[in-house]
Order: sequence, then structure tokens, then C-alpha cells
Amino acid sequence: MADGDYDHAEILKLRDWRHDVVMPELASLRGRLTAAEAKVNELEPQVERMAKADEIADAVTEHMRSARRGLLTTGEKLGGLAVGVAAVVSVVLQLLH
Repeated sequence: MADGDYDHAEILKLRDWRHDVVMPELASLRGRLTAAEAKVNELEPQVERMAKADEIADAVTEHMRSARRGLLTTGEKLGGLAVGVAAVVSVVLQLLH
């Protein structure tokens, strides 16, 4: 077999391999890619809504925590005021008797 015949035979094998193996695989991959893109396009708005809902939930939770901390501080102030008033009343009553 001459070198030219060998090269021609290799070229034919590569061409057949490309048509029989590579092209169907590429077509299959293209189909799967198209399906995956469609799925992503379908899910993307849902994911964005979920992320926005999570952000809102986090903000509400933080606001509630902040409000609770504020209430505890107000409660502590009122309690301290009550103890202070009771102490003053006690001292005044002792002075009057």
C-alpha cells in the first residue's frame, strides 16, 4: 500500500468516525443544552422570587429582633424607675414616722 493510499484510508476513517460518532453526540449534546437552557429560563424567575422572599423574611426577622431588644430596654427602664420610686417612697415614709 502506498503512503497516499494509507493517508486516504485514514482520512476516510476519520470522516466516517466524525459522521457516525461525533455528529450524533454533538446533536445529542445540543438537544440536552437546549432543554437545560429552557429549564433554567423556567426556574430563574422562581429562584429570584424565592431569593426576594428570603431577603424580606430576613429583614422582618431582624426588625422583630430589634423591636424585642427595644422592648426589653424599655421594660428595664420602667422596672428601674419603679424600684427608684419605691426606694424614694420608702425613705420618705421612714422620715415621716
